[in-house]
Formats: sequence, C-alpha cells, structure tokens
Amino acid sequence: EISAWSASFPKRVITMACLPWRVLLSFCAYLLCIDVRRADALNHAECDFQRLDGRRVDSMLLDRSDKPLVLTGLTDDWHARNRWSTANAFEELHGSIAGYMRDHNQLELRDVDTTVADYLGEVDKINTKRSVNLSSSAAFFVNDYEDAGLLNRLREDYTPPRALEHIEALRVFSLERVHAGVTFHRHEAAWQALVSGKKAWFLLPPTVESVPQHDPCSFMRDGPPPMAEYCILHEGEIMYVPSNWWHATCSLPS
Repeated sequence: EISAWSASFPKRVITMACLPWRVLLSFCAYLLCIDVRRADALNHAECDFQRLDGRRVDSMLLDRSDKPLVLTGLTDDWHARNRWSTANAFEELHGSIAGYMRDHNQLELRDVDTTVADYLGEVDKINTKRSVNLSSSAAFFVNDYEDAGLLNRLREDYTPPRALEHIEALRVFSLERVHAGVTFHRHEAAWQALVSGKKAWFLLPPTVESVPQHDPCSFMRDGPPPMAEYCILHEGEIMYVPSNWWHATCSLPS
C-alpha cells in the first residue's frame, strides 16, 4: 500500500502524530470491550461515511464537516497512479529512499531507520541487521521534518487537490505491507490519498478519551472497538479526517 498524507499541523508536537503520507502505496494500551461486529460483517459494511465526488467539493464544505469523508475522482490524473502502481514499481524508482519503520504492535512505539528496498525485504533480515525486534505490522514513513527535499521530488508525480491545498503544513509518505497498520492517534485536520492498494480505517470521534493501542489489523478478526466507525478505502480515493478524530488503519490484500 502506498499513500500520502498532508495535515494542517502547527509546529508543535501532537500526541501520536504519525501522519499518513500523501501518497499511500498498498503508497498503544487500554483494554476495551470488543464490538459484536466480526470480520465478515466488516468486509460487507464497506464504509460508514459519505463518499463524495471530490470534484464537486470545496474547502468550505470540508471545513464545515464534523465527520470524516471519502473523496473520489481527485487522483485520476496523478502520474503516481501509473508510476507507483505496485510496490515493486515504486522500489525501482525510489528503492534508496531513507525513512523509518514504525512498529505500533509493541508496548511502546519503536522506530528503526531503513530504506524502501530494505523495508520491502524480509523483516527478519532487518531485525538481524539492526539488532531489533520489529513485528510484520511495522509501516514505512518519511515526512517533511526528515527529508523535505525527497517529498518535493515525489510531488512531481501528484498535485494536491484544490479543495485540500490549505491542509499542507506537514507532508508524510507511507509504504505498508499487507497487514501492516498504524494504531489509534489523532491530530489536526488531515487527508490521505491511497495511490495503490486497499486500506481499512477505524475512526472514533474526538469525545472519546481512551483508545486501544494494539495492532489495528486485529480489529478485522475480532471486531472494532465500541463506537468505532469503519471504512474501506480503495485505490485512488482520499480520506479526509477532521481535527481530533481518532483513526487507526490496516493495509489489506488488494
């Protein structure tokens, strides 16, 4: 899965602020009761949020929205849709890109420096090479703080939609294997475009105070947390997340 994130973050630290990258290629620990919905029900639910034609959406509509929205039709002319169509295609172009693997399936966040090529290899080799113990759910990230020049180069393959141009204080690129995920976190308004792959989203409203912090892909098997809303994002779609909405994701087989 390959995705790209952009967020309207001020220059301050935000809790669990691991933003999705603007081009997604597919591109934590409270115990809560489990919702009665199971994996088979989730797979058929598809999405609890509105899907809108993004070409008919403006920034005012987004600013007024108090719930996440799925926007379609905004990435059809992106060069990235062809050039980044698979993980292997992206690796051929940018295999040497340096970033970090973030493993959320731990008692505490664990980050390890790596490259796109190494990330797409075997996790066991990375663990041996770096003397660490990462799970297969770790995702690859790089953001503006680490390499703004790289993100400027990636920008050549996509154009931020006009309705979302004002949300670009921090850009994040993410690459994820199948069943890699990002645990619940929140921040100011953000959007993520899924360039390739399929991703499950679990979202909780800002009023929720305690959220589970384990592997979000387990929700596909055991059911989502209470009050969580669910959506499957498909290739080419954009998820708009209003400020302070909790969200967790799991990359799925295409």
